[in-house]
Amino acid sequence: MTELLYLWGFVGFFSMAVLLTRRLFFSLVLSLSLTLLTLLFFLLMQRITGEAALVSDWHQQQNRWYESAAQERQRQATIAIRNQNKAFAAVFQSQLSVEPEEALNWLRLGKLYLKLQMPESAVSAFDHAHFLTKSTIIDAPSKQHLEAQLNLAVAILLNIAQQTVVFEPPKRLLEAQNLLKDLLRFEPGNVNAWIVLGSSYFDQNDFNSAKKVWTKALSIVDSPKDQAKLRSYLSQLPETK
Repeated sequence: MTELLYLWGFVGFFSMAVLLTRRLFFSLVLSLSLTLLTLLFFLLMQRITGEAALVSDWHQQQNRWYESAAQERQRQATIAIRNQNKAFAAVFQSQLSVEPEEALNWLRLGKLYLKLQMPESAVSAFDHAHFLTKSTIIDAPSKQHLEAQLNLAVAILLNIAQQTVVFEPPKRLLEAQNLLKDLLRFEPGNVNAWIVLGSSYFDQNDFNSAKKVWTKALSIVDSPKDQAKLRSYLSQLPETK
């Protein structure tokens, strides 16, 4: 009887051991499988991320290349236009050496100098055009004279902007402002003249005068487009008393 109990106990223990071993084995297999699946998923995600990064880098390089190519085309176009303007200026200079009284050529030459960012030379050219188009009838200036007057004022202001900043308004600044005021007596609706006049005060930090000029212009010009321009300039003013 005792031997049977021992045998039954041994068989039971062995059966429990086998059952536990099988469970441990399956648990181990399941754990290893999950680990391998996690590792494979991680490697797959790394590969996908790496490929996405490569694609992103390629797109960025392509965009940089396009931007660089566009900038180079723009630079070449600017150089070509500048060279063309220089050639035109040389033609007008040649013509004016033969016909120095031709006001229209002085006017055209001055505009070319402005495009070439040579305001000092432009001032000289517009000075000639302004003088040659002066009418004998003081109160009836020609359109060409007023055009020369506006461009002369612009050239003077641009020339001043390129020079060293001074504390007192230079003499030519006052001259430019007087030219614009005189022009506006004959063309009160000339929005460009109003804008340039206001800007001449704005650039000297005289914001009150700039505000007065542009506000007055707003009450005079009729075109909605011109009024929108003036409002845009007024919006740039700091708070003034």
